[in-house]
Amino acid sequence: MPGDGAKFAEKLDKANVQCQVIRLNSSGGLGVDAVQIGTYIRDHQMTTWTDGSLDTCSSACNRIFAGGLNRIYSNAKFIQTGKISRSRGEVLHGLGYHHPNKNGDFAAAEPHYQRNIVPFLKAMLPPKAFDWVYSADQSNLTHDMIWLNGDKALELGISTSDQAPAGCLP
Repeated sequence: MPGDGAKFAEKLDKANVQCQVIRLNSSGGLGVDAVQIGTYIRDHQMTTWTDGSLDTCSSACNRIFAGGLNRIYSNAKFIQTGKISRSRGEVLHGLGYHHPNKNGDFAAAEPHYQRNIVPFLKAMLPPKAFDWVYSADQSNLTHDMIWLNGDKALELGISTSDQAPAGCLP
């Protein structure tokens, strides 16, 4: 929702945070807020985590994931990289990528994408990871996701670990 970036920062600034791991499970949101949340996470040297067998982190959520100083993508070796056909109503898990859109119009979102999201991703991810994400986004002007395998995410540097964090589990 609009303003979630500021709400996230305010809530964490007031919290007595014992664990610096943010577990992500969201099918998306607004790019502006995702960049704000991702920047907050990086500025506070927090870890992001998505469990590929349980969590969906797609669309704007993967921008937040990129903000983690450490980026854990656990239980995702079974996920096939690419577009996956799914049954109506079926929920897919893992990291999913597509170009942002503005009220369903992907071309209308391009200026925002180039001005705000691209610089953020370049700052957060290693070059090989950025190149893959950028290519996935630019080649996917649909609401369907390009899903990412856990081993591929490690190879690219999109994730930094495939091991679930110890001691912070909800």
